[in-house]
Amino acid sequence: MKNKNIIIGAGPAGMGVGLILKNDCLIIEKSDSVGGFSKSIEINGAIFDYGGHSFHTPHPEVRDLVYNSLDMYEQTRNAKCYSNGEIIPYPFQKNFRLLNDKEIIDECSHGLKNLSMNINKADFENFEDFILKRFGKGIAKHFMLPYNRKLWGRDLKRMAADWTSARVAAPEGIKEKFKLTGGKRKPLQADTKVAYPAKGGFGEIYKAIGKKLKNIEFNKHVVKIDPKSKSVYTPDGNSYSYENLISSISILDFLKMIDNVPNRIVELANNLDYLSMTLGLVVVNHPI
Repeated sequence: MKNKNIIIGAGPAGMGVGLILKNDCLIIEKSDSVGGFSKSIEINGAIFDYGGHSFHTPHPEVRDLVYNSLDMYEQTRNAKCYSNGEIIPYPFQKNFRLLNDKEIIDECSHGLKNLSMNINKADFENFEDFILKRFGKGIAKHFMLPYNRKLWGRDLKRMAADWTSARVAAPEGIKEKFKLTGGKRKPLQADTKVAYPAKGGFGEIYKAIGKKLKNIEFNKHVVKIDPKSKSVYTPDGNSYSYENLISSISILDFLKMIDNVPNRIVELANNLDYLSMTLGLVVVNHPI
């Protein structure tokens, strides 16, 4: 039997496509549950989130989907940052004056005063250049550069800056507001409302939404794809035919499943930068 659409992976991306296609697709997932890198795991009663940790969206339809799928607990965001031996409200660029070190405050303030106000996206050569031109040398030195180098684990000069207006909060003196509508993301603010499942971990969102997807086969690891016959194969000897194939997995893993991929495509894929994740599980005041 030929499936009209086969989706590889039941993470957020694969699930999102599945919700749109409804019964017109088959999702093949190698693990025993949905969620991908946004699922949660439980160890001796302690719950750990792989990736997601707070829910917020500028898409009302996405909010309705989540809130109509399970009970959510909502609160005002309470984020902190650790800098120079102190904990102050996040983001640093709006709260650096709360530090006790006058020299650092002066450096950050001086850097902001000497910035050009007539800048736009075209003026930023890369992410590091954006940080220096947007926040000045003081804020860059004492927080933005070391924080983002640690966060991304990559050379910031190799990263573009066209995404920053959606993620990076402006410095002090510039008012912003996270919008719940409009479909365009804005940086989270101190008064932004964020949510989390009322019970369990962040992965409960995907478990609840997954109940709306009827055609998922779990514990099926795709090991080979034959584009000519339009078939995918699993280790148990099963094969699945398709009209359209949709992959939500790593492009590197995807290409390994296909025989005789041109060397040029493999080389281009291998040259792509990507972020690896190391998950450290820490339990505090829990009888584990």
